[in-house]
Amino acid sequence: QIAGEAGVVELALLIESDGQAQTTCRVIKSSGHAELDTAALQSAMNWHYVPAHNAEGDPTWGWVYLKINYHLPTSKAALPAH
Repeated sequence: QIAGEAGVVELALLIESDGQAQTTCRVIKSSGHAELDTAALQSAMNWHYVPAHNAEGDPTWGWVYLKINYHLPTSKAALPAH
């Protein structure tokens, strides 16, 4: 965002029964900026998720789809000082 880049990254993440994202996660729609796409994917893969549950109530794997929106601040006051 400091570089003046903004956009929406759409991700598909395979979440295991322990709530961790697997390495098969991927960007399904780019923001148009490789740095934002990479940051979104790396961040989302480090989060802990509540896993899906099967009919017996046991945790199981499942796909989650999410969007991460990077937007620019509306004023210079919102930018961090260097």
